[in-house]
Amino acid sequence: MNQRPRRERCAFTLIELLVAIAVIAILIGLLLPAVQNAREAAARMQCSNNLKQLALACHNYHDAHHRLPPGGVFNPPSFGTLAQEKYNQGGWTVYVLPHVEQENLYRVIPKIGVPNRNTIPDAIAAGLIPNTLPFLRCPSDPDLPDKPLTNYGGNGGPQCRASACGPASDIFQHHCNGTSSEPPLPLNPPTHPGYPPGTNLGKTLDAAQIRGMFGPYGPTITIGMATDGASNTLLFGETLPGESISRTGHWALAGPGRTPSTITPINYHTNYFEPDGCTAAPLRYSENSNLASGFKSRHSGGAQLALVDGSVRFVHEAIDHRTYQYLGCRNDGQPVTLP
Repeated sequence: MNQRPRRERCAFTLIELLVAIAVIAILIGLLLPAVQNAREAAARMQCSNNLKQLALACHNYHDAHHRLPPGGVFNPPSFGTLAQEKYNQGGWTVYVLPHVEQENLYRVIPKIGVPNRNTIPDAIAAGLIPNTLPFLRCPSDPDLPDKPLTNYGGNGGPQCRASACGPASDIFQHHCNGTSSEPPLPLNPPTHPGYPPGTNLGKTLDAAQIRGMFGPYGPTITIGMATDGASNTLLFGETLPGESISRTGHWALAGPGRTPSTITPINYHTNYFEPDGCTAAPLRYSENSNLASGFKSRHSGGAQLALVDGSVRFVHEAIDHRTYQYLGCRNDGQPVTLP
């Protein structure tokens, strides 16, 4: 009986296997940056759409109320330290809710507008306000998965922001054309001709003391007050609340963190969080508002900013700082355009 010839079994040699693994590793190395770039492009687009939605909401609010939403409301207002502020009735994030398809949420918040009520803290404690709203978050910021924060701030312009760390740590104060005193005294000559210094942290109800489009205490500001032009005045921008005093707050609360200042350069990072920050690392301290309360993002090279006309632009972190101040200030009489 004839037996069939035995077929030799084929197998990879060790060298062939190593070559195959090397090829796969090279392909992964080539594809991974492309995947990451595509993911970041999608995140930037979502972030841009969020800013456009918020800018449109502000225009709708303006049509209904003949003013922009208040940057924040304390009713009645108190102008002490953060610890002394009470009767918190919400930042601009609360007042735009009816104009971003969240009217039902706005209506369940009790006693908005009633004096001597700590409206928002009480509503948060009662579980009436959610910790997150998708249109208030940028997907590129990895610090916020479960934190009740927002990545967007209303433009406070070149507003003075003297910090608790002392004048030596207020390295950007001169861009508001004022000193670190209270109130800020005018610099002579000014660093950027065209506007006088405003109040520190924007703690005022006087719109004339606010350089941008929002004040944290809610002074009445209209689109028409952007006399430098709606197409070259900032309205909103990205920020990183995890690198500022807002990291322990809530997106619905009023406070200076809702209205970043342009005196701080774009993407100036403050990632020191220990309580000894004023002595150990004052120029990186998250609670040094002179440094921490600026526009910044996790996007490489800059941040996205919305203009008063509703358009959104990616602004490079290396933008000329004087140009940046004039984009932030609504009425300096020296209009500029984004490069």
